[in-house]
Amino acid sequence: RFVTKALRDLKLIDFSEPFTKLYHQGTITKDGSKMSKSKGNTVAPDQFIEDYGSDTFRIYLMFMGPYDEGGDWNDKGIKGIYRFLNKIWRLIHLPDSDSDDKKTIQLMHHTIKIVTDNLNDMKFNTAISRLMELVNHLTQYESISPEVKKNLILLIAPLAPHLSEELWIITGNKSSIFDVDWPAHDPSKLETDEITIVVQINGKLRASMNIQKDLDKDAILEQSKQLPNISKYLDDSQIIKEIYVPGKLINFVVK
Repeated sequence: RFVTKALRDLKLIDFSEPFTKLYHQGTITKDGSKMSKSKGNTVAPDQFIEDYGSDTFRIYLMFMGPYDEGGDWNDKGIKGIYRFLNKIWRLIHLPDSDSDDKKTIQLMHHTIKIVTDNLNDMKFNTAISRLMELVNHLTQYESISPEVKKNLILLIAPLAPHLSEELWIITGNKSSIFDVDWPAHDPSKLETDEITIVVQINGKLRASMNIQKDLDKDAILEQSKQLPNISKYLDDSQIIKEIYVPGKLINFVVK
């Protein structure tokens, strides 16, 4: 800012600030207290980087809390991030499959959309949470398609640049991963055949259920009556009215 204002005073530029918006990082604490040398509660990154790698240390700092709020440092917490990155390493080394199931494809494109939005909004911790959901889903498979591997590596690149670059080369690419376009989600792949319906008794929420989109009203009502937390209210009651709001809710009015 000093340089910018000096250049302004010399009339070499016509603006006073070097940026139009300041988004400041939050404070990292230790055991609830602000870190300071006088308190002896500062954390030196060197040993953690030596033990777990700089990518692990980097992602843990981003995962501790919202960027503008900071978080409380925990020596044990970094181990979870280390396991997360090791899962990614193992997934990328799985055999290639010819295709992926519908659930995986849908989750992949949903992850691309959410992570893209989160990174643009500097919500790094929620972007990492979304990636963890995807990784946990993929761990059930013994093979993964090259397309899913490629997108996973691209998505972690801004967060774990060293790991992603190495995995990018391992998977047969020649140029740097940072010369590759960011993945784009396909809106049509976000659609699901299921919707969630909430079920009420006299206007009070008692249950919810996932149903096929194309299920007709009678079938939906019958299926909802079989839910354990609904049937117990209906067994000894008289249904006066059945209200169905398509795609949203069912309400049984009983007495």
